[in-house]
Amino acid sequence: FDNVVVIHLGTNGPFEKDTLDAFLEPLSSVPNVIMLNVHANRSWTASNNQLLADRDNPGDNIIVIDWNTLATQCPGSCFADDGIHLNALGQEYYADVISDVTNI
Repeated sequence: FDNVVVIHLGTNGPFEKDTLDAFLEPLSSVPNVIMLNVHANRSWTASNNQLLADRDNPGDNIIVIDWNTLATQCPGSCFADDGIHLNALGQEYYADVISDVTNI
């Protein structure tokens, strides 16, 4: 599908607003840019999630999914021992979360 780009970033380290802006600029013509925020016990989670939330403005092409909250609602045991990486059940849930937004 050329009208949707799904992005999940910020789990492996912090990023700055300028970096996020530069990353998203080439995607300005994509009708639907879906970004998932961070679900991880890391020092940079809150700041990365705030930067992503700040980019979720009505009327633009960006939709931020609150993965940080939705991950805690995954039915059953959805994560590997690290609490970040998904097992098969978690992968199915993750795909369903994205599908609910994209209708794909």
